[in-house]
Amino acid sequence: MMGLAIDILVSVLLVVTIGYAAVLNRRLKRLRDEEDLMRATVQELVNSSALADRALKELKAMAENSDAVLRARLMEAETMTGRLDQATERSNMALSRLGAAGVPIPDAPDARQVRQPAQKAEPNQESASVAISPAFANLRESALRLSARAQQ
Repeated sequence: MMGLAIDILVSVLLVVTIGYAAVLNRRLKRLRDEEDLMRATVQELVNSSALADRALKELKAMAENSDAVLRARLMEAETMTGRLDQATERSNMALSRLGAAGVPIPDAPDARQVRQPAQKAEPNQESASVAISPAFANLRESALRLSARAQQ
């Protein structure tokens, strides 16, 4: 009888072991399924990271390019500012020399006359009495235009 009790106990333990193995098998299967999902998620994350890295490199390259273009334009603007300042000084000196020489100098033309050179201002009575050579008249007009630009 003792043998029968031991056989029953072993049978019960065997059934419990088989049941536990089935439960473990289901859990392992679920874990493997989740592992595949996790692998897909990790792969997607790696792809996203690579894409973001490429985008950052392109953004950095664009920023460096924009910086270089901006610096070049800034240097060009500074150069032009210097040239305009020099031209303004030369034109002001030329106008003051002309004034010192007794040549009547009208007020600087307004911006509309400077922008539209086809519309020449009519000479006033003072300048009509002085004979001006065409080369000198061109020089004077240029000086007046430069002076008007500098004042803007």
